[in-house]
Formats: sequence, structure tokens, C-alpha cells
Amino acid sequence: MNPYEDLYELPKRYVFPKFSRYFALIMSALLIAYGIFVIFTKLDENASTFLKIVPFFIIFLALDSLSRNLFSLNTVCINEEVFQMKYIAKKNITIPWLRMIKIELYKGKAKGFNIYYTENGEEKKQFLTMQFPKMIEILNLIVYLAPHIEYDEFVQSLAIFPKNENN
Repeated sequence: MNPYEDLYELPKRYVFPKFSRYFALIMSALLIAYGIFVIFTKLDENASTFLKIVPFFIIFLALDSLSRNLFSLNTVCINEEVFQMKYIAKKNITIPWLRMIKIELYKGKAKGFNIYYTENGEEKKQFLTMQFPKMIEILNLIVYLAPHIEYDEFVQSLAIFPKNENN
């Protein structure tokens, strides 16, 4: 009996925690509305420079949070045919397993993995952040369902290979 059998039961769906995502979106929208309210109703020529700058600073931070939550990965769906990444306000990415080429650690500021695949004859790259829930499980499913892809040393160190496969 394989201790990882439940890992390979498909389809799987991984979702970023809804409460934290929607709470951040609602708070960002409220802070933007409040900042605009303060700018148009509370500020006048007698207000200090600090009071004039603070609402713009709040709006900037709220817009940053709003954009991060709208355009970051929200859901990962895995089945026998495809790997799918879904976003709230960005085009969803669907990658058939046979089109995946390589997965490697991204060594930049944001920690994550680059997934290389082909689409319409050209090679494309998609970033998969390490902050997403159950990332090691997702990574292991990618390695299991796309055994033909190349992966770097770090990905190989995280992967659990079934005993009947040679990798």
C-alpha cells in the first residue's frame, strides 16, 4: 500500500483562503473610498501638509493591495488532462500536461516556480508562487502527471517519486 495514494486522487482543486482574499478586497475598496471622501470633504487650504499627504498614501497602499488580490493566483485545478490556474481579474491559464516542458525554482525576489510550456508553437513561461497553499502537494502532482518534464535540483528535492518510476 502506497502512503501517498490520496495525493494522486484526481481531480484536485486548491483555493487561496476566501476569507482573507475577500476581506483584503473589501478593506482596500473601503480605504480607497475613505481616502477619496477625506480629499474632497475634509481638506482645505488650512490643512497641514501631513494631512494633505496621508489620504494619498492610504489610497496608494489600498490600490496596491487591491491589485495584488485581484491579479494574483486564486485557484489551482488539477485533473488528468490539464493544469489550470484561475485568477479573479486576469485571464485563466490552462496547460495540458503534454505541453509542459520544464519547471524550475525562480531565484528572484518573489519565491516560486517558473513553469515552461508550449502554446501555438511558442514557448511560454508562467510563474507559480510559493505562497499558495499546499504548494508542495501541487508540485508533486505536476511531477507525477507530467513525468516527461525537466526539473531542477530544488524541485527534485521536493518531489515524491512513485517507486515504479525512474527519475
